[in-house]
Parts: sequence; C-alpha cells; structure tokens
Amino acid sequence: MSTTRISTMNDQLRFAQLSGDHNPLHINPDWASTRYPGQVVIHGVHALLWALDATLKQERITALSVTFIKPILIGDKVTAQLDGHILTASVRGEMVIRTKIGGVENTAGNSPPIQITSGNVPWLGRTGTVLLPGESSALASE
Repeated sequence: MSTTRISTMNDQLRFAQLSGDHNPLHINPDWASTRYPGQVVIHGVHALLWALDATLKQERITALSVTFIKPILIGDKVTAQLDGHILTASVRGEMVIRTKIGGVENTAGNSPPIQITSGNVPWLGRTGTVLLPGESSALASE
C-alpha cells in the first residue's frame, strides 16, 4: 500500500499545539531560515504517525523500530509505502524515514490488549490520564 501527503505550516502549528513540541525549527520560519536545513522541518513523529495511520487502518502494532534519515520540509510530497512489516517514507524518491513494525495484528476482532509481564520496562504498570488541549475535540471532525 502506498499513499502521499504534503504537510502545511498549519499542520505543523496544530501538531505543535497537540504534542507540546514548540521547537522553533518546526514552527518558526524566520528562526528555521538561519539553521540547517534553512526551512521549517516537519515534526518527525508527526510524519511517522501520519504514515502509520495512512497505511495500517485496522491493525494494532506492538513494536516499532524507527530511523529518521533526512528532514522533511513544509511542502515536500511524502510517500508512505508499506511492504510487509517495513514502512518507509520517501521524498522525491529518497527514503526519509524507515520503520520496522513488530506484532501487527488486525483489530477487527477486537482482541484484548497485549500484556507485558517481565523485562526492564520503566513504564510497566503505570497508569494515568493524558490531557489534550481544549480544542482537541475539533480533531474528530476533520
């Protein structure tokens, strides 16, 4: 499966608001123009989440191994390509993100969540609530 997307500055600002990542390289064109690569860079995690969402519609994954190879700039046409358990994102034919996906499972059957019971996992057993910004409810309508 393959799909494409071109991110805009508005996408960047919304992702920064939702994620709390306000690095000026991602949201300030004037500041970014004086740093490598000279333009606003798309949040890598934003590009990764889009690629996962666009290619794995009904699946749940249990592990990711991600390499961010090159920056993605505002206006770049990104192509996400899923080949088995390898997801790549490319710009102008050059790979910019490579992701190895582990434990892909179709969620159509609503199977129970995976339980991790051993190993050195610092977040194991933690629970909590993540509060989203006030206007996050608008995301469901977009």
